[in-house]
Amino acid sequence: MKPVPAFQAICVVASLAGTPASQAFETNPLYRIAQQTFHAYRSHDARAFRALLSPALSEQYSDGDLSNLLTQCTRHFGDLTSLNFAAPGAPDHASFSAASIRGTVNMILEVDAAGRIVFWKLWMDEKECAVAEE
Repeated sequence: MKPVPAFQAICVVASLAGTPASQAFETNPLYRIAQQTFHAYRSHDARAFRALLSPALSEQYSDGDLSNLLTQCTRHFGDLTSLNFAAPGAPDHASFSAASIRGTVNMILEVDAAGRIVFWKLWMDEKECAVAEE
């Protein structure tokens, strides 16, 4: 049997990347919400971030509070460049990792039954930022 040329092997691997298993996490509601928090973080959009929060958290955090939090997070972690779905925990929470020029930033996201954030945390080493009920 002739060996498979490297180019053909790369094409096969690339075509497998789009299999249903890899698409499953992209359709997971937690992944969609995580993407929205990621984009709000990257654009420093406190209003967009606040719109993702549960009613209780939305009352607890003003746009100004969230703007300050996003500024603090950016100081700690820098700009996030990509988001990976690390591990689903259950239908209401999951772990993610985000790439930054400073390293890998961990993220936990928990949502209520309506898909609104009830807990969100970023951390790396000794630094962290979080939105949680007090």
